[in-house]
Amino acid sequence: MTTLVIPKRNYGGRDDQKFHPLISPDDDNNGWTVRYLWIQHRHNNDAFYENYFDPTKKQTGMNVRKQTVALQKDWTAHNQIFHDSHKNGNLVWRLKVGNPISRSIDYIEIWRNADIITQYFSPQPITQINENISWPKEDRLNFNKELYDAGFDIRSWVPYRNISKLHAMKTYKKFIDLYESGSGNIIFNSWWKRELNPYQ
Repeated sequence: MTTLVIPKRNYGGRDDQKFHPLISPDDDNNGWTVRYLWIQHRHNNDAFYENYFDPTKKQTGMNVRKQTVALQKDWTAHNQIFHDSHKNGNLVWRLKVGNPISRSIDYIEIWRNADIITQYFSPQPITQINENISWPKEDRLNFNKELYDAGFDIRSWVPYRNISKLHAMKTYKKFIDLYESGSGNIIFNSWWKRELNPYQ
């Protein structure tokens, strides 16, 4: 079983906490690139994890966006990245899933390449999302800090890892099977589009 030491994002010091990824990149440089996030709640992670996908529990409101509605301008910029990228095919597929090993809510994203990810998520002075929307560095940094202050510990797998197209799609189909069987806590945020990202 693969475990990784994932440091905190600039806040609270390094704690060398270990996380388990639910995907195994094979580092194929001719394939696509994985962006992976683990999300835990700093103060009440058991409730956050156990109730996140359960519609009968009031704690479903304890998710990142519902707890940070005051950051709507930043969420709009953030969401536009994924909307535009999925529409043009730069984002191949994206889902969130409960990770029973790390007890985290994990975002698994497959992008066409690492340069696209860097374009949107690196600490550059300004992120130009499209001709109408930009996201300055100071706003992005404040957004991340506000999320942390709201109780959410978000960690990312860096450096980014490459994955062969075939392996990425086998993983996608594995999550599809779990989703359709109802045996996994999975929400697909961006479905794969065959016409934009063929893999065979």
